[in-house]
Amino acid sequence: MDETNGQPRTRPWQAQPSTDAIAAFVDAVARLNADGDFIVRALTDQLRAERPIADQDALTPQEVGYLIRSKAFTPESFEATSTEVARGGLLASVASTLLASVLQTVSAPAAAAFLHMDEESLFAAADRGEL
Repeated sequence: MDETNGQPRTRPWQAQPSTDAIAAFVDAVARLNADGDFIVRALTDQLRAERPIADQDALTPQEVGYLIRSKAFTPESFEATSTEVARGGLLASVASTLLASVLQTVSAPAAAAFLHMDEESLFAAADRGEL
């Protein structure tokens, strides 16, 4: 949970990524050997569309109690899950899903059908750098 006895909990992480984390991200994007600007912009757009974690309403003590009494969580698993969500675990999942779909390989016939063209036109457009 984000509060303990009504007092805000200090978070042991920072919102601004470190220089090391940014460098690792840039390296990871470069290793994909894809259009790095496209990938970074797609991820950026997706993350900007998400509601900031600070805007999320915390669960009430009654809601937390219900989840624990229902055996959906133990107190420890609830705390671990809450910490992961507060750190951005759900947002990271969204970004991962987006990246997987962006990098998904499709067959030439499937790509041509999606673009409403025949395969010959698909390959010609790719050769001209239009795709």
